[in-house]
Amino acid sequence: MNGPRERAGRRMPKAIAWLVAIALGVLVVPAAAEAATDTAKTTLKLQILQPDPTTSFIRGKLTSPKAACTKGRKLEALARANADSGEGTSLRDGTFQIGLGGLEQVFSSNGYEVSVRKKRIGEGGKRTVCRPDDADVDYRSFDLTGFSLSYGAGAFSGTLSSSAGACAGPFRNVNITNVSTSGWLGSARTDADGNWSFAAANPQAGTYRATASGTFGSAQRPQQNGDLQIVSCDEVFTQIAIP
Repeated sequence: MNGPRERAGRRMPKAIAWLVAIALGVLVVPAAAEAATDTAKTTLKLQILQPDPTTSFIRGKLTSPKAACTKGRKLEALARANADSGEGTSLRDGTFQIGLGGLEQVFSSNGYEVSVRKKRIGEGGKRTVCRPDDADVDYRSFDLTGFSLSYGAGAFSGTLSSSAGACAGPFRNVNITNVSTSGWLGSARTDADGNWSFAAANPQAGTYRATASGTFGSAQRPQQNGDLQIVSCDEVFTQIAIP
């Protein structure tokens, strides 16, 4: 009467052994597959932000020790201060462009966070994970450290200086107005050293103001870490009285 039960009891360890073997096989296979997957670094470098009235662009390039990791990568740019965003896909040589909103959105964005997503390439035992990376478009605003204004020899003249050279010149616009009459006399542009001059023979007595207009993107500086720095210059003015 006890024979069959005893035989069944003796079979239990074998059944358990099979289950354990199967479980171990399930655990070992993914580990082996993971071990066969390489990783490759991807470096995201931003080169330029091109503002446009309707569609602006961020352009840059991906580099990697594994060439296949630079093409067909999905990228995304997200504004820090508004809802502007865009996506792009890298070309075979790693270059890319990401479409954004118009000038107003770009100006009010306070910069962008740009990222390239992780991607798996290859098949079988030759799979590679192309790592993600990110970079920032940073806006930096600079004041003038010097803004002189004088009148002599039939002309208003002066010099701009700034810790950001692009905020002084060349081609920074300076407007001259008569504060006493609210009249606009004209404008001048700075040279490479920040010097400017505007001819005005025999101006009437009053207070005159020179205003250096604000600018956006006076200089764009790609950084070694892949970020892009956009230099903006605040509007400033100075004035003199002519008796």
